[in-house]
Amino acid sequence: MYLDLLPLISDYWLKPMLGLGLVLLVMRRPAFRSAAYLHCIFLLSLFAVVLATLWIPALPELELNIVPESWVQQMRLPLVGGQVGKTDMPWLYSMAAVYLLGLSWCASYTYASWRAAAKLTQRAKTPEKTDEKQLNTIVSELAQIFRLKRKSICFALSDDIQSPLVWKWRSPIIVLPVSYRLWTADRLRRVLAHELAHIERNDWISKIVTRIICIFAWPLPFVWLISKKINWYAEVACDDRVIELLNCRGEYADDLLSLATDQKLSVFALSYLRSSELYQRINMVLDPCRMKNSPNFYRRVMLFLGLTLGFVPIAATQLHAVSSVSDIWYPYPIQVPLLVVPTESPIADGNDRFAWNIRQQFLQSRGQKAKPVVKDESASDEIPKSVAEVMLAPPAVRADEEFVVTAPIRRKNGLADGVNQTVKQNSIHVLSPAVSIRGYIPTKIVTPRYPNKALKRNITGRVVVRFDVNEDGHVTNPEVVETTSGKIFNRTVLEAIAEFRFTPLSLDGVPVITKNVHETFVFSM
Repeated sequence: MYLDLLPLISDYWLKPMLGLGLVLLVMRRPAFRSAAYLHCIFLLSLFAVVLATLWIPALPELELNIVPESWVQQMRLPLVGGQVGKTDMPWLYSMAAVYLLGLSWCASYTYASWRAAAKLTQRAKTPEKTDEKQLNTIVSELAQIFRLKRKSICFALSDDIQSPLVWKWRSPIIVLPVSYRLWTADRLRRVLAHELAHIERNDWISKIVTRIICIFAWPLPFVWLISKKINWYAEVACDDRVIELLNCRGEYADDLLSLATDQKLSVFALSYLRSSELYQRINMVLDPCRMKNSPNFYRRVMLFLGLTLGFVPIAATQLHAVSSVSDIWYPYPIQVPLLVVPTESPIADGNDRFAWNIRQQFLQSRGQKAKPVVKDESASDEIPKSVAEVMLAPPAVRADEEFVVTAPIRRKNGLADGVNQTVKQNSIHVLSPAVSIRGYIPTKIVTPRYPNKALKRNITGRVVVRFDVNEDGHVTNPEVVETTSGKIFNRTVLEAIAEFRFTPLSLDGVPVITKNVHETFVFSM
């Protein structure tokens, strides 16, 4: 009998690392989702990986023969009388001791953070009647704006912190610094709105569950990285919630800049601000193009089921030994035949080939059909010097233009009365090419309309379009190369860019095609 360590390592270390690594790899691409969506994706992916790992004994087995036989033999410990041999006992005990040591340290650190938050609350003072009345009035007003059932929210004042924090789930406690009395009424309202957003989203319980997973799965680095992202996007999602409901982008950024935090309690409690994340959060608050919507219950369930089903094939795959390395399949390199050029060809020589390419580009720019070239010393068809200099010049900086498309501010019951939904052009910024020959001047600009779907959902974004300008000044080959809000603005942008007109570039008085012109459209509310 043997104790096989290969399934243990692959099931409880390699497979979770592979699943979480795929999530991190996919989420590295520029996403147009809101912080609430990203928080939900990372949180549910962590739960899905844990659930799929626990299901491994009940899943059907998918064999994958890629492990060399020598590795399998080294990871197989012989059992003598139902016990591991004496020679392997120290090594096995060392592995168990290292895991238990790390688990004990993580659990102790979490418990110490919880005790620190509890002691802070015990040492805190109870607000006076006037202060408590003011705080309860603001919380009651905000509870009607948030989707928040009235909970028994308690307040405490502490001299040990500089910014507020909230912890506990059923009976949340908001701990405020004593210096909050120096704040304005609007700042106090925004700060309390941030804490109520944490309570509305149940961020405290999700943080504790994530922390428990980190305690038991501490050898997995990706678990800690995803846990950090979960905490980060929870704070940003609360920022977005406050800005969406109170419409206070600039004032809220000033609040972040004015308040500090206590790093000791940020591990366990939900801290309002971390100094290391200050400027990044301010930039995200001031960005008008970010989406701020949150997924509903149906989308959360579908997302969790999709992630779980996506991890099941990874969890069901079992590694097995292969008899020899030659049995492992690997793709052979594809042999591509080389282009053989006769020695008598005019492009056989390097210098002649370069001159031949320049001449073909010059002929194509004049709309002429390229003809085969016969190497003749007496030929007088030479490229003009000005054209050769342009062809040999370094590539120019791409031409960019940026258009800002604004829409009226939405009120609670819809758009403002008497405001036309037609968007207007706010500003135009044109960067001329590095080599200004002649032309490339926009003669007609059409502002894209703001889609009704985006207006209803309060969606903002940025779209970058790449296109060509032909000899007549018309736009050809338009293509969306970058977008921050999915495809919701693509259609209106492409319809507008098709009606643009330009004064085309010209070489020696002959209009030519301008390639890779970029336009940027910013849609803001």
